[in-house]
Amino acid sequence: MNMKKTINLFTAMCALVLLSVSSFTFADSSNTSDTKEAQYFAALGFSLATTFDTDMRRNIGFSAGELAPQGTWKPMASVQNTEFQGYRTSRTPKLTTYTAGANFGINEASKLYVLGGLADYRSTDYTGTKHNDRALSLGAGYMHNFDFGGNGLLLTIGAETNLVDSESGQITHLITRVGWSF
Repeated sequence: MNMKKTINLFTAMCALVLLSVSSFTFADSSNTSDTKEAQYFAALGFSLATTFDTDMRRNIGFSAGELAPQGTWKPMASVQNTEFQGYRTSRTPKLTTYTAGANFGINEASKLYVLGGLADYRSTDYTGTKHNDRALSLGAGYMHNFDFGGNGLLLTIGAETNLVDSESGQITHLITRVGWSF
């Protein structure tokens, strides 16, 4: 998969998020006269830890979607970009993940989420040969929304594992993000 296909995948995932944001209200099935505004979120964050045996030089992640009311599922998407300082055979390996999934409303404030997508791992070995590997990326976690009259502070914590062919094998991150719900 080349860069053009990666950009197309990212564009498709952004379109999924925009589709979920396109409807600002949904009808309450128990009472048709009441409508409740959908609540959306955007969160930015970083990885706290990794199983990769090198130091992280740079890490940033972004997630967005619709917060699920109690007992329902709503779509979300996530992008994570990490650059490492390689100590073994590669110099500054980079890992980028593009995932889409859904969150489930445990109650009005607590949500569980699951994600799946593509991991793009790029590195250069000691001979100067460039490696570009793709693999499956899976994630799961917990989100909590502190609502302040329609807007709120959103905290997320989760784990993402990437089945890439790195020097250390599978790469797993513990991810935290802070965002805003609106």
